[in-house]
Amino acid sequence: IVIIIIIIIPTIFLNQQWFMRQSSNKIKSSRSPSSSLQDADGNKIEQKQQQQQWQQQRWEQQNQQSRQQKRQTRGQQKKQASRTVASVLHDSIAQLRQEVDCDEPEESVFHLLAYVLMEQEDQQPQQPADGDGTQQKKNHHHVVLTWESGFRELRNLYHTLVANRKRSTNVNPHSTPVYHHENQRTLARRAVTRAQHQRLQQLLQRRARGEPIQYLVGQWDFLEWTFAVQAPLLCPRPETEELVLRAWQKVVRPLMTQYYNDENRRIVRILDVGCGTGCIGISLLALAIQQAPDPVFPNVFVTALDVDPVACEVSRANARRIVSPFTVHYLVHHIGAADYHHSPGDYDLVISNPPYIPPGEMEGLARTVKEYENFGALCGGTSHDGMDVIRQILPQLPHWLRVGGECWMEVHPTQPALLRDLLSSSFAAATTNKNKRVEFVETMQDLQGKDRFVRLRIVPLAETG
Repeated sequence: IVIIIIIIIPTIFLNQQWFMRQSSNKIKSSRSPSSSLQDADGNKIEQKQQQQQWQQQRWEQQNQQSRQQKRQTRGQQKKQASRTVASVLHDSIAQLRQEVDCDEPEESVFHLLAYVLMEQEDQQPQQPADGDGTQQKKNHHHVVLTWESGFRELRNLYHTLVANRKRSTNVNPHSTPVYHHENQRTLARRAVTRAQHQRLQQLLQRRARGEPIQYLVGQWDFLEWTFAVQAPLLCPRPETEELVLRAWQKVVRPLMTQYYNDENRRIVRILDVGCGTGCIGISLLALAIQQAPDPVFPNVFVTALDVDPVACEVSRANARRIVSPFTVHYLVHHIGAADYHHSPGDYDLVISNPPYIPPGEMEGLARTVKEYENFGALCGGTSHDGMDVIRQILPQLPHWLRVGGECWMEVHPTQPALLRDLLSSSFAAATTNKNKRVEFVETMQDLQGKDRFVRLRIVPLAETG
């Protein structure tokens, strides 16, 4: 019995444990699919929550960026709405005054702002008037700026704004701005568009770097006419205006009258050496057209020479612009003075603004001149006196001019005395041709009192100075 008990009891115990393990495994196996599903559902829920949080954050960021953009847009619109001619005029002058390389900031802004406003007006098509005349009313109150009036109107407006600012500072901060007339008030309140302001800023940046105002606006006044100007041609200057007026009064106009009264109705022939933009020869021809005894056929012809093809093209364009329909009276040759041998020796006047600045003075020129305008049209050569080109012109004068014909040149203040000595020295032999020679006549001063112009004449070889 004892032995049976010892064998049976452990067997029963072991079987019970085996059955318990089997049932436990069954329970686990029956429960495992549901638990894995629960884990999968939990992961999906967590991922969905993370995605919702990320979308919420992204939506908030987009809303914030949108609000910022709207605020910036409203700020820009408000700024553009308040951007008037008066405010732009004030801000632009203050901007250029801070630039070291920009001289005459006020005048520069007057020219550039007027140019931009005129440029936009030319590009905008004329709108037809409404049935009630609304468009006509707008045009009536719109101040139209022209090349002749733009600078003047903006300059007067600026002086008025300065006076108003002083009045509000010293007298009454709340005083109402005072304008000289209603058009000035309208111009001050005129809106400056975004495109106009961007265009003005581009020009102001170029001007701040020292670029000549003539190149920026593409034209400039010379006497009564407006000439196209293109880099790197020399910009028209007041001293050259003096040269033209003196030559017109003392040579061209008297010859016009004399030749017109002759039986043969002779023609006044002018040679412009180094024409550049053509302002010298074209202005003389334009004056002749204005005052010609016979308006149908002015008895003046101009031949122009230049070694720069840009100068030849621009001078031809200016002739079409200013002296049309008498452009046949203006002939341009792409050639230098030393190589022009086609004259029969019957020119009445040779006139020139040659390169005459001594090389030692080139570095001292203003940046707006030495870094932008043509070096070859400024510097007089490698000689210390700057007279290399003048020495090329002098021997040609007897070939070009008739006896009694004259040569007028704009020169450096140190050169008239040098020219007088040169023509009385051994160099005079080089200026002799057959029976003619070059004689120094006089030195003339410019409005600043500087020896600026020389007058030479062709005389018979037998005559003495």
